[in-house]
Amino acid sequence: MHFQRRNIASNYDMTIPAAKTQVSLLEASAPRSVFTIWPVVDLEKLQPDVTSWPAPSIAPIAGTELGALDFASYRPPNEARMSDEEGRFVPVTRDRRKRLPAEEQFDAVLYEGPRAGITYAKTAPSLCASPAHVAIRLKRIALSGIPASEAERLQNACANPRVSGGSQSSER
Repeated sequence: MHFQRRNIASNYDMTIPAAKTQVSLLEASAPRSVFTIWPVVDLEKLQPDVTSWPAPSIAPIAGTELGALDFASYRPPNEARMSDEEGRFVPVTRDRRKRLPAEEQFDAVLYEGPRAGITYAKTAPSLCASPAHVAIRLKRIALSGIPASEAERLQNACANPRVSGGSQSSER
C-alpha cells in the first residue's frame, strides 16, 4: 500500500502526517510524476473479459471503466479507515467513506492471469527467525484489511518452514 497516491486508510485525508505514502512524498513537488502499476489478483471480478488478455499484461486505466471504479473496489471490502478527530484516530463509518476513482490513485493494472495460476513464494526462514519481523508483518496484515488467512499462512509458514504456501511474493 506504499504506492497509493492518497491513503485509503486515512479516508484520503492527506493532512494527517501518518497518511503520507511513498508516492505522495515523491510527487509532493511534481504531481503525477510517478507511474504506478497496481497488481490485481481478481481482476476478472472487475472486468470479466480480462481473461482474454495475455498473462501478464499491463493496461493503463485513465479514461476506462476500470479507471472510473472507486478505488475501494480494488481493496478488501472490510478494510478499516480512520480519521483524526481532535488528535485521536477513530474509525470512519461506511456512510462517511470518501470515494476516489481508481485512475486518481494509480495509472495501470497488472493482470498476472487467473487466480488459480498465481503462485506464492515461501517465507524466507531468516525472516521467520526474527520474532520482531513476524510481529510487524502480522500487525500490517491486520491494519490493512488483508484477509486473516494471510496472517494464518504467515504463522503456519514460520512455524513449519518446510510447508509450502508462504506469504505472497509481493506486499500490496
